[in-house]
Amino acid sequence: MNTEEIVKHLKLQDSNIEFYKKQISRLEKQIEDIKHISIVPNTIDLILNKNSYTREEIVSAYNKMLKYEGIEYREGGLITNTMFEFLEGTHHSLK
Repeated sequence: MNTEEIVKHLKLQDSNIEFYKKQISRLEKQIEDIKHISIVPNTIDLILNKNSYTREEIVSAYNKMLKYEGIEYREGGLITNTMFEFLEGTHHSLK
C-alpha cells in the first residue's frame, strides 16, 4: 500500500467516524425523548376546517400524504396507529 492509498483510507475512516458520531447522537436524543415522552408539549395550533376528524379521515389523509411523498410502503404499520395508541392511552411506552 503506498502513501496515497493510506491517506485516502484514513480520510475515509475519519469520514465514517463523523457519520457514526452523528448517528449515535441522533439515536441518543431519540432514546431520551422516548424516556421523557410525557413532557412532550401537547398543544399544537393548527388551522383546520373542522374541530375534529374521524380515524378514517386521518388515515385517508395520511395515506394520501404518503402517496404524494412517493412512499409506497411504511414498514411497521401506520404512524397514525401509534398516534391513536397515545390518544387512547394504550401505547406500550405509557405503561
